[in-house]
Amino acid sequence: MEKEKESKMEAEEVKELLSAVSEFLKGLKEPLEEIMKMITESFSGEKLGREVASFYKSLIEAGLDAETAKSWTEKFMDEKLKTIPSISNFGEIIGSWMKREGENSKVSGKEEH
Repeated sequence: MEKEKESKMEAEEVKELLSAVSEFLKGLKEPLEEIMKMITESFSGEKLGREVASFYKSLIEAGLDAETAKSWTEKFMDEKLKTIPSISNFGEIIGSWMKREGENSKVSGKEEH
């Protein structure tokens, strides 16, 4: 009888844990969607193309020769592309956000024990 009671208690604890995890994951949906939207909007090919073209045009208008302007524009584009987060960087961003949210919960007293 005692084992059955312990089993039921463990099952309830697992149920509560899974419920908490489920709520946590639901809470991540909106922030993750916002982050993905921000990333995709800020690094759209169209926007990058306009920035690169504008950079090149401003160099030419400033009097640089076409070869130098092309070289500098290629470097400019390479640097812009380096700022696009990779999948591993995205994981780090999410981890950092989750850590910060956890700390905010502790400060505001929202964290449950």
